[in-house]
Amino acid sequence: TLEELRELDAGQWLASRVDTGGSHFSWSGPRFAGQRVPTLVELFDRFHHQAPELNFMLEVKELGGERGVKQLVQEIRSRPGLAQRCIIIGFDPVPLEHCKALEPTLRVGFTASEPTPEKIERAIAMRAHHIGVAGSHITPDLVASCKARGLEVRWTGTFHSTEVRPRQPNEPEQWAE
Repeated sequence: TLEELRELDAGQWLASRVDTGGSHFSWSGPRFAGQRVPTLVELFDRFHHQAPELNFMLEVKELGGERGVKQLVQEIRSRPGLAQRCIIIGFDPVPLEHCKALEPTLRVGFTASEPTPEKIERAIAMRAHHIGVAGSHITPDLVASCKARGLEVRWTGTFHSTEVRPRQPNEPEQWAE
């Protein structure tokens, strides 16, 4: 429940992160201990005007069906200019399609991992901003063919700081390090 989530110490993970030398990273440290999990409304309320350069990438897992999608879109619409700063992403295309139907200006990104022709067609049909693809599937041909159809290709996945992520097509060399 939301009440149970609000009891969690969201900052504890950041408070405990140190580099191999035992020092805190610039983005971690004890100052984060005791931070609570904010709601999306609280994030919007805090950062919509305070940090106008900040964009929001919101991953939807399960939105409680169509009602949840409507609530999300209403929250975004209630703040002028916020729709242009949001990208709604997810593995399930249905909530993304609902978002686009309710607010055509919203950018959505379909996380497909493997770019099958069916997934690419679905992303194009929903007028997705991008398709999220696992790095091992990104090729110059894929990027060019999607770009020609108005669809960006974005690398998606996780990697550990001890690993070096391979350089992606059209990506500056320093980003892969």
